[in-house]
Amino acid sequence: MGAVVSAPMATSSVAVAGTQPSWAVLNNSIGGTAAFLAKERIQCLCEGGSHCTKEDWEHQRGTPAFLGLHSNWVTPEVLAMARPWQENVVRHSLVQRFQEAQIGMILNLQEVGEHAHCGRGVLPNSGFSYDPESFMAAGIGFFNFSWRDMGCPSLHKMMDIVQVMAHVTRVEKRKIAVHCHAGLGRTGLSIACYLVFLGECTPAEAILLTRKGRPGALQTKQQVRFVEVFLHYLQHLR
Repeated sequence: MGAVVSAPMATSSVAVAGTQPSWAVLNNSIGGTAAFLAKERIQCLCEGGSHCTKEDWEHQRGTPAFLGLHSNWVTPEVLAMARPWQENVVRHSLVQRFQEAQIGMILNLQEVGEHAHCGRGVLPNSGFSYDPESFMAAGIGFFNFSWRDMGCPSLHKMMDIVQVMAHVTRVEKRKIAVHCHAGLGRTGLSIACYLVFLGECTPAEAILLTRKGRPGALQTKQQVRFVEVFLHYLQHLR
């Protein structure tokens, strides 16, 4: 997972020796209006700042699927989790634990640089709270399908997501770990849509199963309605 860089400028085609060209400057700042960014900053502070109650695994009830990670199995092959902290990836040997559990893919639904003031913040080299390459080097794949926190994606983006999930679990016969910030809204929505995509659940059943495995999943009425809309979208395509 490489760092995000700004597009090259025509006037900066030649870099001065010993300096970094302007187009190569790291840019891990999340996009959005000033009002949105201020709201996110306030939200982070209200959730505990560096001790974020939404992502800190030690603030959760029950036993997590993995020590060092706010995580729950929704189905035997799908793990819902909050974003990992790199210090816990190392301290709790999460790469090795994922390998042992046969997790073959991490699906990250976050925007680069989001919630930079929550938990341990974000790393400058990835724009996320962990380094995806530490998992990729161990043969665990990584996908980033992002959309705005608390919102819903486009239908075709959700189709891409569930197809990746189904390929990992049904074709590769491996497990998949899904996360956003807290692992509730976007994560729960994606997992519920995946269950509908498989044809094994109605939207209501998929939401119930997701919430049973991951309490608090699907955080808004719009996300709940989206699952029903996604079913109609699938029926139209089929």
